[in-house]
Amino acid sequence: MTRTMTTLRQDLLDFGDLKVWSVLVTLLGDLASESDMQVSGPMLNTLMGRINIRPEALRVALHRLRKDGWVTATRDGRISLYAMTDHARAETDKVRALVYSPQIETSAPWYLVAAPVGHGHGLLLKKGLWITDTPPKNDQEVMCACIEADPMPDWVIDDILTPELRRSCAELAGLLAGGVPAGLSVKDQYVVRLLALHHWRRIVLRQTPLAAAFLAQSAEIAGYRAAIIEFLDAIPLPQDI
Repeated sequence: MTRTMTTLRQDLLDFGDLKVWSVLVTLLGDLASESDMQVSGPMLNTLMGRINIRPEALRVALHRLRKDGWVTATRDGRISLYAMTDHARAETDKVRALVYSPQIETSAPWYLVAAPVGHGHGLLLKKGLWITDTPPKNDQEVMCACIEADPMPDWVIDDILTPELRRSCAELAGLLAGGVPAGLSVKDQYVVRLLALHHWRRIVLRQTPLAAAFLAQSAEIAGYRAAIIEFLDAIPLPQDI
């Protein structure tokens, strides 16, 4: 059966819950990443309406984000224009590579830390055993060794790679494997991009930057990342925002 915009959009809507404020954070980070970029109220209403978000829910979410210092609003005649605050852009830029890059550079060197509870730091592998990219400060309770393992052994990756993360990445990559349905308008294409990007962003940001860099050594996760980013990159951003 040929996949349509309707079926792909519904599959992405069913993939996970959509909190309106969180979708807005994704959208603004995607469409208004620079200080001189804004998104108009009509554009927000159009895009959000196509993913079943009502205007009143959008207004509540915008109010919340303005109150939280994430969004600013100005007017051009009768049209409202929304942008991210400097703080929001700075926070978004910190994780931009984790969300958008097709490949994550791994940190080197890695350190294996053996320590009792309360003294270890980094990613917990086993009880009393951590892996990290920063050596611990002088601590008589800690043993630390610099390791050179590229790639990491599978058992180490498997200790960090949770079944939930593996399943989420596989399911999202699977949904996107057929590519973008043909014949869509720019806005309809962007709706698909927005939903896919939002779900991917939520998956990625559940991990710490250290865990994300570490898991980049997993061929499985790296493959999912490359496939998802390829899908997103194939969809142009709307210009009339």
